[in-house]
Amino acid sequence: MGPFGNLSITRKLLVVIIIPSILALLLATAAVVIIDRQDYRDDLVYKLGVLAGVTCDNSIAPLEFADPRAAERTLASLHADPHIVSAHVLGASGEVFASYHRTGQTAAPPPVPNASHAFTNDTLVLVAPIVFEGERLGSVLLEADLMELDARLGRYLSAVLPLLIGVTSLLILMMVAALQRVVSGPILALAQTARQVSQHPDYTVRVEVFGRDEIGSVSASFNEMLEQVHVRDLELQRSRDDLELRVDERTRELVVAKETAEAASRTKSTFLANVSHELRTPLAAIRGSMALVAAGVAGSLTEQTRQLVDISLSNSDRLLKLIENLLDLTSIEAGRAELQIEEVALSPLLHDCLNAVGEDALKKGISLSCSLPEQCPHLRGDPRRIKQSLTNLLRNGIKFTPQDGRVGIEAVVFANEMQICVWDTGSGIEPENRERIFAPFEQEDTTLARRHGGTGLGLSLAKYLVEQQGGRIWLESTPGSGSRFYFTLPLSRPAAA
Repeated sequence: MGPFGNLSITRKLLVVIIIPSILALLLATAAVVIIDRQDYRDDLVYKLGVLAGVTCDNSIAPLEFADPRAAERTLASLHADPHIVSAHVLGASGEVFASYHRTGQTAAPPPVPNASHAFTNDTLVLVAPIVFEGERLGSVLLEADLMELDARLGRYLSAVLPLLIGVTSLLILMMVAALQRVVSGPILALAQTARQVSQHPDYTVRVEVFGRDEIGSVSASFNEMLEQVHVRDLELQRSRDDLELRVDERTRELVVAKETAEAASRTKSTFLANVSHELRTPLAAIRGSMALVAAGVAGSLTEQTRQLVDISLSNSDRLLKLIENLLDLTSIEAGRAELQIEEVALSPLLHDCLNAVGEDALKKGISLSCSLPEQCPHLRGDPRRIKQSLTNLLRNGIKFTPQDGRVGIEAVVFANEMQICVWDTGSGIEPENRERIFAPFEQEDTTLARRHGGTGLGLSLAKYLVEQQGGRIWLESTPGSGSRFYFTLPLSRPAAA
């Protein structure tokens, strides 16, 4: 819209009213001037025609008696009219018979017009025939100026037109002032109220309604909108208060539930710790006794007795591992799991882990492999906990790998950490179970849990122990094609490039 769009409503009204009004006034004045000019010229033609007629009548005798002096005296009487510039009596053949000039100087007559009269830029030339008894004796040629017409135009431009413009402008200003009260006043009041509401959200204010026109309708609609917003604001405030009360109440319930759950967890952890401790002591004694029997301390054993002793020793080892996992879990939940951080050589630790699970792998015909970098730097961590994590991952892979499968370890060195992978050719893990299996007492599904046994503590302990040593653990798996469990541990010093 340009600069006009940035003007106030009052100035817009002033511009919209005063410009067309002044243009209309100028057009009306021009029309009046044109009409007055035409009327003046018609009057001047008529007046010169009368003077020319009188002059023709008075010039008959001088032409009949060839008396130019008498004709000049007749023409000299025209000096009473100040508009006559010159007058001439022409003979029948068009020669000059007598002349008159306002300045008293002799001048050539103007060209004879083709019609009875003709206007030039600043003069009127009129010709009238001198006729006596039906015979044309000559003609009278009159020349008059248009000074009065120019004077009239000057008066219009210098006095009348400014007066009209001034009066019109005054009337327009009065009209705009009245319109401001009727039009711009209500609009400005509406704008001020809207600005007040936007700056200070007080929806109880209302704009005054002036009349029932369009502006009044807009003001009334604005008040209705404020009323609806005010009602909704009150409802929202009530809902917010009710929500705060419900949140406080729910928070108190959750705090009570949390405290109850924590108390139950502490009770469970204490129970598990006590039971595990009480189970481990007699179980260790039982295992020791069975080991002595297997060694033949109590005498030679039959083959059947030796098989029973071996079964008892194997199950005792499984029970001891289960009890150790339970004790580790209770220590973690109680926040009492302590780490002994030191430099760790990975190669002997991995071989110890492979030896620990070698018997389980041999029973299922599973081949074990290990791939390490040629220059294997030391890790920074707790060797016992690293071995425990690796052993749990290896046992997990052996458990879910079928007969004649493969389980292995790979290690890759990066700038500040080492990535260790325990892989297998087992059944794989479905995508929806890959996060769940790291939770305590969780396995992929209950069918596998019943088929393979176990408590589901190995992966959760491995995850916790790796993360406590500054590493991270994740897995990649394709159902039916095996799984790859990765975890990282920091190096004791940055690896060489």
